[in-house]
Amino acid sequence: MAIHRWFRILERQNKESVIRKTLIDNNFLESNSMAHSNFVLTHADYGIWKNKIKDYDRPIFMYPHSIDSWKCYDYGLQPWKKITCNFVASNTVKDILKFLKYPQPVEVIGFPYLPKVLPLKPTTGNNILFATTHATMSVIDDDFKKGNLDIQGYLSSIMDTYNITVYLHESLEVSGIPGIPGINYKFSNLTIKNAIDIINKNDIIFAKGTFMYLAIALGKPTISYMESEPFHPNFSINRKIDHPELMDLWKYPIDLYKYEDPSQALIDCQNPDIISTWKQNVLGGSFNSSKFIDVITRYIS
Repeated sequence: MAIHRWFRILERQNKESVIRKTLIDNNFLESNSMAHSNFVLTHADYGIWKNKIKDYDRPIFMYPHSIDSWKCYDYGLQPWKKITCNFVASNTVKDILKFLKYPQPVEVIGFPYLPKVLPLKPTTGNNILFATTHATMSVIDDDFKKGNLDIQGYLSSIMDTYNITVYLHESLEVSGIPGIPGINYKFSNLTIKNAIDIINKNDIIFAKGTFMYLAIALGKPTISYMESEPFHPNFSINRKIDHPELMDLWKYPIDLYKYEDPSQALIDCQNPDIISTWKQNVLGGSFNSSKFIDVITRYIS
């Protein structure tokens, strides 16, 4: 049977770049029109993204907005049964979705934002980057403002030893932090490319969520914070986690909030043995381009 090779991607923050390149390298053709595409890839099955394709009558594939997108379903989001296949980063995500009785087919393709997941590279550098939690609909709730304030407060206490950069997604006021002389402030454009560039210019990363996963995949010593909190407020779904035990399975081992002596986190983040099991099980391996193409081809043939 002939394979219909025209695709359309609903883009979000440049997160689809590796997927797009993989399709084009395998002789698929990108359409600028939904009407002329044979299948669509979307990063989400809710809100405006769902509305864009609710009447689409051909295969719809979902790639991760973040590798922890499973949390949406534990908060109460109802899975959309028009999704042909949900691509996820790791077997842990697949197992969690199975536990949550997610009804659509799920395929593991590895970490989708980079061609290759890199090993941890310990550093003697002294450039620290802190990526603040970003807002939803221009709102950051008080818990996350406190998290931003806590991390900046700790980093300001070690400015004599480290060069500190704070990577802002919103203004200082919206982020809940004051400007501190001696800290370098940079603004994000919320793209993966921009994030990769600034991660690679620094030595140690403080972050949570998507930015944290990206830094770890790039091999940077990384420290998380507030991992037990939902990723960020979304006013269309319930923020209550129904299964907190899943967060115990998911949590990155180096969370600043669990350290009585925060300086120990700066040591632990350099140790690959501490994160290796988590990295393989949760982050997943490198993007499996051949499996991705095989799955797409199977569903559209």
